[in-house]
Amino acid sequence: MVYPAPERGATAWTGVAAAMFAVAWGGNAFTPLLGLYRDTFGFGELAVNTLLSAYVVGISPALFAAGHLVVRFGPKRVLITAPVLSMLGSLLLAAGHWVHPLLYAGRAAIGLALGLGMVVGGVWLTALSSPPWHPVARTGLGARRAAMSLTAGFGLGAGAMGAVAQWSPLPTVLPYSMHLVLSVIALLMVARSPDVEPPPPASGRAAPPDTGAVHLRVLPVAPWVFGSLGLAYAILPQLVQDRIGSLITVYSAVLCLISLGGGFITQRLLARLRDPAGVPSALIGFALFVTTVCVAAGLMGMLSPWLVLVLAGVLGSSYGFMIAGCLQEIEYGVPPERLARSVSLVWALSYAGFALPTAVSLLHRATGLGHARILLGTAAAATLTVAATRLLARRTSRAAAAPVATARSEAVPVRPE
Repeated sequence: MVYPAPERGATAWTGVAAAMFAVAWGGNAFTPLLGLYRDTFGFGELAVNTLLSAYVVGISPALFAAGHLVVRFGPKRVLITAPVLSMLGSLLLAAGHWVHPLLYAGRAAIGLALGLGMVVGGVWLTALSSPPWHPVARTGLGARRAAMSLTAGFGLGAGAMGAVAQWSPLPTVLPYSMHLVLSVIALLMVARSPDVEPPPPASGRAAPPDTGAVHLRVLPVAPWVFGSLGLAYAILPQLVQDRIGSLITVYSAVLCLISLGGGFITQRLLARLRDPAGVPSALIGFALFVTTVCVAAGLMGMLSPWLVLVLAGVLGSSYGFMIAGCLQEIEYGVPPERLARSVSLVWALSYAGFALPTAVSLLHRATGLGHARILLGTAAAATLTVAATRLLARRTSRAAAAPVATARSEAVPVRPE
């Protein structure tokens, strides 16, 4: 590896962060426009929900292929394609104003770019946030930078797109021009970023026992990362949408901005304080999520647009704790050759959380249960799952540590009398 000049090494990570910011902007820019597409083109609820989830067609294979691609080609050659795919997605979405099926293709391309950006960008940022590229070794710095870059893109993309679309003469076309400009800038920046050696390929041997314990601690929390945002974006706003009226687009944008702004502020605080009071950040975020779900269920009969904004901010903070905490625990406890695949797994399970609104709607229709009871049941099931896997992770860690402790005790020489 070529060691960087000191002045170059201090800012080497910014181009990668810019690429992650741009693909995240494109990934969430569509969210506040859902009501607009429904009203402008007469799309039904099924068509709108399908459009929202269409990018899963792109993001799912990208998340699982990214780990293999980064090992084979190195992070730069893979990540540089993400802004290009993201631009293609925005062009297709803009053209979808005239040819509606292109909307689905555009969402799939956006998802493909986002999947590559999250995994490959995270691995590359971790490398560029460590010596020799960073002057001081700070554990978890790369994970925090990755989480904040994505969160800023998610939030600002939704906020800006919704505001422009609310008052633009071509609301389903012109807002995408902002993303095109940002993607070009990000492409130029990431092209100048220093490449790093690809992580070593994973060996055929089984993962160390500690890796299994890390996965048991992190993976059950991961679905609630975006489950919290699904509650903030979709479930709660639908319960008050009749009181919002024609401002639904800008309201959705503000909702995204507040929730993701709460997540970004939380991640900034975590950059200064690791594991407050010795409690893992992911667990703090999960506890905050469960508490907010219970509060929302209790206030279901008194929900208002203003109260939903407050709850969205708290849910955004829980998202910030959970995603930063999950990525940090993976960075702390997983060996380098398994990092990309573990990050892919975290993001894949996180995006599964966006199925929460659909699951709640289906349960409501199939059983007739109220939203409050469904949310309380969800909180209870999530709590039991996370608690059980945390206990199992603790036992796994103890079992892995026992042979090491025994070997060390046997290696202590006995002093002769």
